[in-house]
Amino acid sequence: MHAPLRVLAVLAFLAGIAVGPAPAGATTIALVIAIDTSGSIDATEFDLQRQAYVDFFNNNAAGFAGKDVAVTVLYWAGDGVQQQVVPWTTL
Repeated sequence: MHAPLRVLAVLAFLAGIAVGPAPAGATTIALVIAIDTSGSIDATEFDLQRQAYVDFFNNNAAGFAGKDVAVTVLYWAGDGVQQQVVPWTTL
């Protein structure tokens, strides 16, 4: 595992976030997008968060060109309440 992925794994462990294994191969950037789904977020706020990430990737795809980027998305709502909804994906 490359150094950035080791750091990410340690941070995820310390935060209590369970994500699946990162993709094999060289990765320059490993990005975990954690979307709040706790009771303090209503459906409108959830949709706003999700759409913001969709817009970001649609509008900034060229910024990732030539870089080894891996992304995963998880929903979190508190201690022990996380769900990885998009597995590690290399862009």
